[in-house]
Amino acid sequence: MMDVKKISANQFHLLQNNTSYNITVLGVDWENHTLQVLINDQRVEVKHETDLDKTLKKMGFDNKKSDIQTEIFAPMPGLILDVLVKENQQVIKGDSLAVIEAMKMENVIKVDFDCFVKKIHVSNKDKVEKNTLLFEVNV
Repeated sequence: MMDVKKISANQFHLLQNNTSYNITVLGVDWENHTLQVLINDQRVEVKHETDLDKTLKKMGFDNKKSDIQTEIFAPMPGLILDVLVKENQQVIKGDSLAVIEAMKMENVIKVDFDCFVKKIHVSNKDKVEKNTLLFEVNV
């Protein structure tokens, strides 16, 4: 059982499981979804994760677009069989960008987020090494 009472604009009293907590809100960082609070005179940072934050974190991204990968590299050495997009083309998460053959197997390079293809650095029949820059994208 939990009971919360507002004392003032930034002060609250919480009673949970027969334990009393005095909470003072010190500040809010809306961009990073964090709240600085004092709980019984101990400073604590509380982070709220939205469903989008959780999904992006699971994918290895955070919620800042500037941190999303804007270059796509070859995951393995191989031969570019087919470039499936054109420069300035809009692609959505899951779209195929290229087909690369490695060890007689065809591997499809897909995009993990919505973006525009800014520059294509490879052509059909190019041999590439692992980590060769394939595409630059704008998010």
